[in-house]
Amino acid sequence: MAVRIERGELPLSPAVREAVEALNVACFWDRGSEKVDFLEQRPGSTVWLAWDDDELVGLKWGATARPREHHSHHGMVAPSHRRQGIASALMREQHAWAEAAGHRAVTTNTFHAFRPMLLLDLQHGFAVVGVIAHDGDCKLLLERPLGDVPWPPPAAIEGPGWVANGEALIAALRDGASIEGVVVADGGVSVRLTPRSA
Repeated sequence: MAVRIERGELPLSPAVREAVEALNVACFWDRGSEKVDFLEQRPGSTVWLAWDDDELVGLKWGATARPREHHSHHGMVAPSHRRQGIASALMREQHAWAEAAGHRAVTTNTFHAFRPMLLLDLQHGFAVVGVIAHDGDCKLLLERPLGDVPWPPPAAIEGPGWVANGEALIAALRDGASIEGVVVADGGVSVRLTPRSA
């Protein structure tokens, strides 16, 4: 299988929009029409599309969040095409474009329920930099600087239950831990973990 990644033209053509909505149904059981409308109109909106022949199998959508910051709003890969490196390829394209366009960072948000995406983000250099309470869940705020920046940030707090971003956090999440909170202080970031229940 040779999947090709390309930057999508905005606004989306009717055929591509239909393919995006069908992919959204396959991934999230919802056409996502309102989300597509919202994302198409965001300042600095970009969409990267992954095609397997004429079938849309993945996408990564972003937009300018703040000056020189690109926010990755929405991404997905068709269930039939997961674990084949497509999400990583889309992310690399998005980040390379963002850096070439002069952005200093890429940001994104996710939830514990999307653990595979959280792990992928962390493996691609994102760090958890905040948590917001959201409908009884924790919305995780992540950031990845672009260019030559020392990253991830050092720990702000050390002690039982706290880890810094990086390999220790990835390993804990793979073992089933959940992020409970984040402390940002003195240029460092520490993540409070709740271990997996036995």
